[in-house]
Amino acid sequence: VSAFLLYRSSDLRLGKGNKVEIGRNVAINYTGRLLDGKIFDTSVEKVAKDNGIYDPSRQYAPLSYTVGSMSLIRGWDKGVINQPEGSKLTLIIPSWLGYGQKGNSDRIPPNSPLLFEIEIVSVK
Repeated sequence: VSAFLLYRSSDLRLGKGNKVEIGRNVAINYTGRLLDGKIFDTSVEKVAKDNGIYDPSRQYAPLSYTVGSMSLIRGWDKGVINQPEGSKLTLIIPSWLGYGQKGNSDRIPPNSPLLFEIEIVSVK
């Protein structure tokens, strides 16, 4: 069984820029959903406002992190590795590569698979 499912549909695209590799810094716009469609987090202000999760104290911008630094859930690294800059993808991440048995806050219940719509904005 695959550790995650990387899904591309006609409204998603494969970019042509630098490929994501361990140790590189990436900036990613994302929207995270539970499998029932409920959005629990996003880096896009309009999506947050449209879905009732807007936080005026937060800065909405692409999330930057170093791939392989273990600063995010493991499913993100597995999903973005070898993907080129400019790609728009949907990742379906099983709970054991997400937040597992603990869940996260009141928005992600324990043992929840996660669906992320992502856009790889930059790879440095």
